[in-house]
Amino acid sequence: MGSQLLLRGEGDAANQGGQHGDLYVFVHIRPHDTFKREGDDLICKVDVNFTQATLGDELKVPTLDGPASIKLPAGTQSGAVFRLKKKGMPDLHNGRRGDELVVINLRTPSELTSRQRELMEQLSKEGL
Repeated sequence: MGSQLLLRGEGDAANQGGQHGDLYVFVHIRPHDTFKREGDDLICKVDVNFTQATLGDELKVPTLDGPASIKLPAGTQSGAVFRLKKKGMPDLHNGRRGDELVVINLRTPSELTSRQRELMEQLSKEGL
């Protein structure tokens, strides 16, 4: 994604003392490790574990202004989206900020201790 800025009369002068031309500035935005931009909104994916999603938790999430807290309700599903109003990018024309959308990603453990496995098996017998 990029933008083009036009600065009238700021380019090179024409030959033999003519008027200055226009200057075009092309802005290219590199991808960010934490945020993805969609218009003025930012998208941030946050990993949570099974316990956090099941029981609920208070999460610290990154924003452009520093960490913010969101309350993760019990029973949150993977893919749930939480909106942080006015934590996105400023609009170039009016300065109003977009929102940050926090997308929850349920992280499934790839390795369990024997105790964790035993507890998960008990939960499975309970129908969870």
